[in-house]
Amino acid sequence: MPKSRVIVRRAIHDTSANFGVSASSARSGRARRFGVESAKGCCGMVRARISARLVKMARWCGGACALLAAAWCCAVTARVIRAPAPPPAPLDPAVRRNTDLVLVHTISRHGIRTPADTFPKDSHINDTFYPFGWGSLTNDGRKQMYKMGQYLRSRYDKFLGSLYTEKATFAQATGAARARMSCELLLAGLWPPAGTALDWNPELNWQPIPVVTQELDDDSLLLVRRPCPRWDEAREEVVASEDAQAKLAEYATVLKELTEQTGKTIKEFEDVLDVYTTLQSEEATGVRLDDWVKDFFPEKLEPLAIESFMVNTYTDELIRLKGGLFLERLFSDWRAVIEGSKKQPARMSVFAGHDSTVANVARALGAWQPQVPDFATTLLVELRRDPNTQKYFVEIFQKNATSSEAVQLVIDGCKPSCPLEKVFSLRGHLVPTDWKNECKARDVTYTPPPQRGP
Repeated sequence: MPKSRVIVRRAIHDTSANFGVSASSARSGRARRFGVESAKGCCGMVRARISARLVKMARWCGGACALLAAAWCCAVTARVIRAPAPPPAPLDPAVRRNTDLVLVHTISRHGIRTPADTFPKDSHINDTFYPFGWGSLTNDGRKQMYKMGQYLRSRYDKFLGSLYTEKATFAQATGAARARMSCELLLAGLWPPAGTALDWNPELNWQPIPVVTQELDDDSLLLVRRPCPRWDEAREEVVASEDAQAKLAEYATVLKELTEQTGKTIKEFEDVLDVYTTLQSEEATGVRLDDWVKDFFPEKLEPLAIESFMVNTYTDELIRLKGGLFLERLFSDWRAVIEGSKKQPARMSVFAGHDSTVANVARALGAWQPQVPDFATTLLVELRRDPNTQKYFVEIFQKNATSSEAVQLVIDGCKPSCPLEKVFSLRGHLVPTDWKNECKARDVTYTPPPQRGP
């Protein structure tokens, strides 16, 4: 095969995204459909991921060939190979250069863990994953989170100062041990006490920092596992919709084969996500994957795994009930700052949760890049102020464990540096006004399914 063709194939293999749409949806002209958000930013993503390879290719077949390949990449409907890193958005230097950082919120998925669940035909079903156990943070996961803390220290060193106080950092994690440990490790990297008045042990460059948690089944911020029958009911309505069923029909063969290989009934998006995250954890832990896995993971499973996050927040109502509570927290902290409230939030608030935590918050903010959030993926939400006009702006970034720097995300309908008032205007309707009442099922006989996850 000519080398130029190999380069193009590799480029497409690394960056392609899923653009599935049912024929019936296309005929009816429905703009809103499953997979449409996966197409968002296609060309930009391709440019960001394959530009280097196209340069190489140009040496073999000329610049015209490279341009043709780039255009083809944007048009082709292809498989997802890996959850792509979000494409870097153009910074807004004029605004950023003249603004001061006021407040930071970080939202992380925990680090690499052992599998938390499995399926009947998994060859590792009887493994103990010694010494960690099932669903536990591994040593590699610990390193990831510690390094993420070090990254935050380097990024926000001047903003935070060197001396930890409760006014400097607030921390909260879900009740899952891997999330709590991840939070503690991030804080250890963020707040080394050496050289400060808090350096209490010259042989241990660590200091205790409190981490707030909620019981898993009462979580109302990061997992939102507190009972909300209407969310379950509304999600089932989405899965039963014509568009969702058309999407599942596209993958009927995959679902059938996956059921046969796993010994577990695979009917919808979340079933696929469960298998995907198990295989993701096994791969990251370093155990040998079963032979059949290479034909499914990650290429065939990732599009449906991504759709699972989409389904959970597919409508404004679903976003309000699942991601709206964190949005409410952000809005409350921001208003406390701009109104000069007596009780001020910490300069940095650190939150550690799960893949769904990152996805739900990003969806609520309108800054979602379709992906399965990888281990240690962290959102950075910055509130900035123009000292001349006293106007406030919001900037959002995503930092992955494998990337050297965070990339900027853009809120739907706004600029990279989004005026705070516009954020309130664009996303304010997604903050629940009476969450408990909104969570009541419309069908009084409805019974929610058992909770999944940690």
